[in-house]
Amino acid sequence: MVDFLYKFLYRSAAGLVDMVIASSLLSAGIGSIGTPWSRSLTLTGFCKLLTGFGHGATDAAGTVTVIQLWGDNSAPALHIIHMGYPFIALFVPFMAQPFLSRRPEVNGTVTPPPLTVEEAWRTSRIEQAYLIPTFVSFAVSVIFLSFHFYFSPKYQPDLMRPDFLGCFKSKKKTDPAASDPDPEVQPFWRRFLSCWSSFQGLFSPGRCVKGEPVLGSFYVVLLFLFYLVYLSGEVSLFEYLFAYSVESGLFDKDGASLVYSCFFLFFLLGRGFGGFGSHWVPVGLLIGVSLFLLQIVGIEYSVWGVNDSTVFWVLTCVAGFCCGPVFPACSAWANHYLDLTGVLVVVMFVGASFGNMIGTYATGYFFEYAGIDSMFHGHIGYMAITIAVFFTMQFSMSVLFKDRMQRAGEEDEDEEPEVEAITKV
Repeated sequence: MVDFLYKFLYRSAAGLVDMVIASSLLSAGIGSIGTPWSRSLTLTGFCKLLTGFGHGATDAAGTVTVIQLWGDNSAPALHIIHMGYPFIALFVPFMAQPFLSRRPEVNGTVTPPPLTVEEAWRTSRIEQAYLIPTFVSFAVSVIFLSFHFYFSPKYQPDLMRPDFLGCFKSKKKTDPAASDPDPEVQPFWRRFLSCWSSFQGLFSPGRCVKGEPVLGSFYVVLLFLFYLVYLSGEVSLFEYLFAYSVESGLFDKDGASLVYSCFFLFFLLGRGFGGFGSHWVPVGLLIGVSLFLLQIVGIEYSVWGVNDSTVFWVLTCVAGFCCGPVFPACSAWANHYLDLTGVLVVVMFVGASFGNMIGTYATGYFFEYAGIDSMFHGHIGYMAITIAVFFTMQFSMSVLFKDRMQRAGEEDEDEEPEVEAITKV
C-alpha cells in the first residue's frame, strides 16, 4: 500500500513527492520512539506498523526517485543509496552497547550471580538508544519539508500540484449541445467510473511491456517470486547467524557479535562493489554470479562450516559480500528491461516484505524443531528456487520474447513524416 501510494503521488503530482518522503520519515520516527515505552502488545504493534510504513515508503521513494533521475544508468546509484542499510546495521550494536544493562563486577575470587530479568530490565537504558534514529528521522523530515515549502516553489514554480479529489467534484460541461438531463453538472457515477478507469490503468500489467498485458503479467509474477524467495533465503541466513554461532558452540557471545558485524561489513563492501561494478558489468551477470556463489556457500556451510569456526567465519564474509548487490541489482534489471511502473514497484517491495516474514518464521520453526543445521538446508533450497526463477526471467527476456518486445516498441514510435521531393522546373 505504501509503495503504491508513493508511486501514485509521484506519477500524479510531482510537487508532493517531498511531502510524502517527509511524512514517511516522521511516521518512522514516531514508531521508533514509541516502541520502547509501549506497555501493551497492541501499542507495540501499532508503533511497529508506523515504523514499517515509514520504512516502506522511504525505500520505495529512494528507488523510484533514482530511476527517474538516472534512467537506464541508475544501477550504480541504486547500489549506493541501498548501502545505507548495511552501514547502519554494522554500527547498531555499537550504538546500543552503552545503554545495555551491566554485569556485576567481580570482587576477588567471588563470582556474583547473573542478573535476574527484573534487575536487567531496571538497569537497562536501551530506550535512550532509540532517540538516535528518531532524531535523525525528524531532522531529515524537516529537510524535505523545507524542500516542499521553500525550495520547490522557488526553483520550480511551474511544478503542478493538482487536487486529487478533483475527479469527484462537479464539473461544468463545455459542450452546450450535450443532451444530458442536467447540463450544468456531470453525474457522480460518471466521475466515479472515470476515476476507476484511471486506477485500472495504473495497475495494468501491460504498461510494463509496451501494452502487452499477458507478457507484462508474466514478468510481474516472476519478479514477485524472485523477491519473495530470495529475501526468504537471505533472511534465513543472517537473521539467525548470531543464534547459530552461539548455539553450535563455535563462538561465544562476543565472538558471535563480531561474526555478525563482519557479515554486514562485507555486505556493505559487496553493495559498494556492485555500485561501481554495475557501470561496466551487466546486471544480469552480476545477479547470476552472486546467486551461484551463494548456493555454493550454503553447501559449504552445511558440509564444513558447521565443524570449523575459521571456515564458518570465512564463509560468513563471502556470503555477506555476495548478498550485497543482489537486491538493488534486480531493481536495476527491471528498470533496464521493463518499463518500471507502479505495479512493478509494488510487486518488488511487497514480495520482499513477504519474503522477510516467511523466511524469518520458517527458519525459526525449523531451527527449533528440526535442529540448528536446518538453517543452511533451507538457505540452499531458497537459493535453488531463486536461481531457477532468475534463469527463467533472463532467458525469456533475452531469447523468447526479444523480437516480440521489439515489435511492440516499434509500434509506439512515431512514424517519420514523408518529405515530398521538390523538382525544379
